[in-house]
Amino acid sequence: MRLYVWVWAIALMTFSSAFGAVTFYVSVSEEWAENGNLYLAFSGSNKKYTLTEDASGYYTATYNNSIGGNKTVTVYSGSDYSQSYSLSALSDESVIYLTVDAYGKIMAFAGEPPSSSGSSGSSASGGLSNQKLIRFLDPWTSTTPSIVYNGAKDTLKMTAVKDTCGWYEAMISADYMDVIFIQTVGPEIFTAAGATMGDQIVLDSIAGISDVVWINTKSGVPVLYSAYPKVLGDCPSRQLSVTLYDWFDGTNSSRATVADTGTSLDFGKHNNEGKCDKVAKGMVKTELGSNGLPVRNDEDFPENCKASDHINHWFLPDTLAVVDGSIYTNATCRDITIILEDTTGLWLGQINKNYSTTDCAGCNKGGAFLLDDFKYLDEAQTIKNPYYDSLSGNVMDSRGNYYYHNFGFTMKVHAEFTYVEGQYFDFYGDDDVWVFIDNRLAVDIGGVHNQQPGAVNLDTMGLTPGETYTFDMFYAERKQSESNFRMRTSMDLHTSIKYYSMRDYSSTSGGKAYTIWQNIKTTGLACDYSATAEDEPAASLFRLYGGNLPAEGVSLDTAGSYYGGIIINSTMSGFAIDTTAITGLVPGTYTFEFTSQANEAASKTMTFTVPEPAIDVPDIAIAFADSEYNVIDADTATLGEWASIMYPVYVALTYDTLLSTDLFLNASTSKLIFLDEEGNRVSTVKMVKGQAKFFVMAQEAVDNASFMVQASAVENLLVWSGITLKEPPVPKIETAGMYDRNGDGIGDSIYVKFSYAPDREDAPDSLYWVFRDTSSSKFSSFERVDNESVSLTSDAFTSGIFTGLASVAYSGSISAYYTYDGDVFRLDGILDDHVGEILTGASLSVEDDISVLTLSISEALADSQTVNLPQAFEFKRWRSGTLSMGVVEASYSVRSAPDRVQLYYHVLAGDAPEPGDSVRFVPSLAMDMSGNTAHENNPWVRVTGGGAVSVASTEVVSLTPETVPSEKSPTVETIAVAAGRSAEEVAVATGRHGQLVSFDGILGALEDVNSNLKEGEKAYTVDDIEIEYETYYFTNLGEYVNSAYGTINCSDAIFSGDCTTGKKALFLAWNMRSSSGRLVGTGAYVVRLDVRMLVGNRVLKKTTENVWGVRRSVGLLR
Repeated sequence: MRLYVWVWAIALMTFSSAFGAVTFYVSVSEEWAENGNLYLAFSGSNKKYTLTEDASGYYTATYNNSIGGNKTVTVYSGSDYSQSYSLSALSDESVIYLTVDAYGKIMAFAGEPPSSSGSSGSSASGGLSNQKLIRFLDPWTSTTPSIVYNGAKDTLKMTAVKDTCGWYEAMISADYMDVIFIQTVGPEIFTAAGATMGDQIVLDSIAGISDVVWINTKSGVPVLYSAYPKVLGDCPSRQLSVTLYDWFDGTNSSRATVADTGTSLDFGKHNNEGKCDKVAKGMVKTELGSNGLPVRNDEDFPENCKASDHINHWFLPDTLAVVDGSIYTNATCRDITIILEDTTGLWLGQINKNYSTTDCAGCNKGGAFLLDDFKYLDEAQTIKNPYYDSLSGNVMDSRGNYYYHNFGFTMKVHAEFTYVEGQYFDFYGDDDVWVFIDNRLAVDIGGVHNQQPGAVNLDTMGLTPGETYTFDMFYAERKQSESNFRMRTSMDLHTSIKYYSMRDYSSTSGGKAYTIWQNIKTTGLACDYSATAEDEPAASLFRLYGGNLPAEGVSLDTAGSYYGGIIINSTMSGFAIDTTAITGLVPGTYTFEFTSQANEAASKTMTFTVPEPAIDVPDIAIAFADSEYNVIDADTATLGEWASIMYPVYVALTYDTLLSTDLFLNASTSKLIFLDEEGNRVSTVKMVKGQAKFFVMAQEAVDNASFMVQASAVENLLVWSGITLKEPPVPKIETAGMYDRNGDGIGDSIYVKFSYAPDREDAPDSLYWVFRDTSSSKFSSFERVDNESVSLTSDAFTSGIFTGLASVAYSGSISAYYTYDGDVFRLDGILDDHVGEILTGASLSVEDDISVLTLSISEALADSQTVNLPQAFEFKRWRSGTLSMGVVEASYSVRSAPDRVQLYYHVLAGDAPEPGDSVRFVPSLAMDMSGNTAHENNPWVRVTGGGAVSVASTEVVSLTPETVPSEKSPTVETIAVAAGRSAEEVAVATGRHGQLVSFDGILGALEDVNSNLKEGEKAYTVDDIEIEYETYYFTNLGEYVNSAYGTINCSDAIFSGDCTTGKKALFLAWNMRSSSGRLVGTGAYVVRLDVRMLVGNRVLKKTTENVWGVRRSVGLLR
């Protein structure tokens, strides 16, 4: 990424109307300004308007004519010039600001003259009190944002904030400081409600105190700041990894070269003889071949291109050398940089004779010469590339000499994108270019030619919005002396993921077992020869299709056994299928689908066949039954009389009372719903030992309705028809929900709305409900909210923290009891879950440089929460005595279970959570299965594990006369150490082995202890923090050498009264002597340390064992 230095200046000018003078205030990048004197030029005029720098930095010029409707402006710097910019939208303005970046890209907007106060001080807008600089963190990766403002009357493209990845800015002046943001190219929107339709974002208050407004979108909703919030997004540049194949180009002459044979013939003599010297469409077939490559169109090849006999081999590697068994080919990988253009909102990749977004050996020397450095086939540069040629181009260096290049190569790009309406792709360059989208030819610019354009509007290709498609581009450079490449697109081309399963022959599971692996390339798009990351087990989502299963399939969402013969392993990264053990599926073919949790675009399938059973299955294998599971005839049975009552239904297996299978339920009308004992809506019921029970309820009156029952393990299906249920004679429960008022995860209030306002005669006598782990509850007194609604409140309606279900939304049941015609009359309803999720545990483990934080959640999260989980949690962290709060974004996340999330951090990045930190959900972001989000007061949970106390150790120390401790020194000397120093640094300074104990977790523990005090209890302080250590030293053979024990208070003088500030680590320095006082000899020693930190009534512990090396100087006395 390039760095820019913006030179700002201010000038006071006098203006006339748009029909007279127009004054321009121009800011240019310092790099671009160095090209020469600055001036403006306008279309339709040869006059140049010199730009002069005012005392405080803007470059200004006055244009003394009307702009008019079609005028364009160009900014010159010496002989270089910017893009031309149309001023049609600003034709009525008398003050126009222009910005020009290092590449000559220009943006313009109208404004007021800057004040004389300049850009100093807190205002980034040059002190323009009626103008505001709006900075927005782009939530999209496919295009730039535009701001809609001034009562939705004005729209302005935003430009990237230099050196602040992901942020875009626009200067606006408006009567109404209400804004929304839209994609410059695309349909997405960002409002006060987040990435959905909603109210405008109101900026009046913050704009009243700051000329710069920062809008952070990381949490999913806009959060406003008057200063930079220290959060970055995606940089407006990417590395597009491409596969290149070098071919021998020969020269412009017709002399014989190696190019006379093989594929290189298409790149040498023949095309230099003019046998393919213009655009030739139809050289390749309209669909890719089975190998994913273009196929030569032999049946209808264009007459004007004869030098293309080997197209089928252009994008395949050619073996050039075999050395010591290693094969070296003409294929290699390079990266092309693509940048997100402010002016168009499109991704741009350009390497031509005028400009390059990519920095490579040949890219800044006149064109797209990506293989100028491919002289050798091996990294050691011992095997020369026989296809490397160095031929003169037509661009000269500063001394007038022509650059020489390696001509003749092909390039292959493979990526994926999700289609949205409005997407576009264009290309401008030479020579052959073919672009395939969804394996279909979309851009066809074949032949050897000068730069030629080609484009495709993806809306014309019949793609389905939201679906993922492949993007394949094939490019050939075939002739001296130019090579030009430029592509622009609004497609969000994204990283490929290698995702596959491999047979696990070591598994003890029956049948065939598989482990699923993935290799996610996070630094670029796919390149066939650039796998830099190791394959790792891939936590996955599983689904089964086929047989009598529903059309949408069945989710296998937790580890364990399914249908007797399908097993998902404990890490969700493997499975076993034993078709001979399957008992719960009918015979037939099934499709088993597994999808990466890290990238849902990566998905694989496997098919298997369930064989016919060994015993004969009767035609009537399942039947409706009574409560004793005796078979009944549903044609003569009656379900009930009234709607809003749960009626039980029983199903029996007629031939095998031990078989377990799934029953799938379908109703003829949405008014009929299926429930379990607790009131959960169900569409699948488990039949256990040949028996199953569920409930049917009509939410309103139905006439001649029916429902169907089908089993996964047997062929016949059941139908209960002729169901007629009337509206009840008293108010029914229309909606009801269990809520959590204080965010602790415990249901403490119930809201019930009736179908109409009950009066004295038909008001319910009592309410009775069942909700998850609670026993039945009955209330005969409640508070009326309004005419139709009542509420009940308590400290707790559930016996503890509410836990939902693993794969579907949970709901309980609620019944209202009435007195009707002198009898008790009961109506049922669903008690929906409105209790937000909370964290119930946070455990940290560290392996190598990866820190894994496992978060246990009170209930399962919705499947759609996989993508934003790294931003769904916020932390309280004490570092160097300072508390910081906010999101600590993980590198990636894994749903190890529906109610468990693992966040992965790189320890070396320096921001990984540590034991003693606290974590909770960011309110109103992550969503549970019932659609609830975390309460604003959802509780903090302490991070444990990973060593609750941080201890670092030395490795090797040399004993010298200058550093040897005295005989009277204590076995362990405690030394307070400033934060940030390593154990090795302290060892060098002291000449002694030791362990460095960190105190970062103390303040978090102290805060946690005090937050749980009962009313009236005294809060703990640093005076109540004590560090206790016990250390033992042994030879590497296990012989005792020495030991020590001690305690230190956090408020001792060694810490200047407070171990949580300043010198906040403790070095336990060993005196390198045995218990008899003799210096230890050269060799290896084993040290064990037990350290405990007592924080009020909380104990933080850590035990470590290390091996230390000691070197003694020759002649050192004992």
